[in-house]
Amino acid sequence: MVPSATKGIPVVAFATPFDSERGRRVFSGAFDVRQTPIGAYLRRATALKGAQVYLFDATGVIVASSRSDLVGVKTLAEVDPELARGLRGSVAGATGDGYQYTSRRIANAPWQLVISVPQSALYEPIEGLAALSRGRCGWRRCWRASRARCWWATSSRRA
Repeated sequence: MVPSATKGIPVVAFATPFDSERGRRVFSGAFDVRQTPIGAYLRRATALKGAQVYLFDATGVIVASSRSDLVGVKTLAEVDPELARGLRGSVAGATGDGYQYTSRRIANAPWQLVISVPQSALYEPIEGLAALSRGRCGWRRCWRASRARCWWATSSRRA
């Protein structure tokens, strides 16, 4: 990961030598990972509220992320110091600011993928089910009501 010479954005650079009739030459180029299908995937990787997904290199420079507000070359330590600190000790865990995270190194690349999710969003579906079972209707009454609606719909078709 290097900063683009013209725009200062993080790009992946590549170079490969080749032989020509005038001697050895090098074909080189660079691309912004954020503008590839990988970037699009990261922006849509999860529907959990407040979740952040980062792809970063061995030096901590963010290659792509789910955040659209990141401009220029940024490191994970600059953008999310709690997460960067947590990743130094473990591939998964909790940060001090109420987030759960998990990460995975990318095979055959110097990159790592991490997702960080607020605990409140992570456990929201479970808490919602608990609230439903404690609610006025309760899940048994809701189940019975839905069965009665199904019975009514099928019996009214027969008549």
